[in-house]
Amino acid sequence: MPPKDWDVFQDSHHRPHLVIIDLPRASGARARQLGLSFLERLAEELRLDGPYAMNANRADIQVAFENDIDAKRFADALQAKPHGKDAAWASTARCSLDRSAKRRITSSLRLAHLKLAKRRAD
Repeated sequence: MPPKDWDVFQDSHHRPHLVIIDLPRASGARARQLGLSFLERLAEELRLDGPYAMNANRADIQVAFENDIDAKRFADALQAKPHGKDAAWASTARCSLDRSAKRRITSSLRLAHLKLAKRRAD
């Protein structure tokens, strides 16, 4: 499912789940766009069931989910940690997205695909 428009999603979902991905300090517009593209590909790879939306800010990218299971799977893939309570969100998690995190995530997705392909062959 492709991401929804942030404002439309916010208007139609009461207290969704939020994952905040911090970008490196010196991130410009291009780095934000690359981070957003990376996270969109991750969401596609995870084959999320419910609607979600992404919003790129100067210092982070916010991803909101309708479904708590989707939020947890996405957060787990990023190794995001729970991040306090907020009345606007059902849950929040936070992590960083730097080169090493991207490599780790890409590597773990490849391993998961290889395991899945091996199971299908058996």
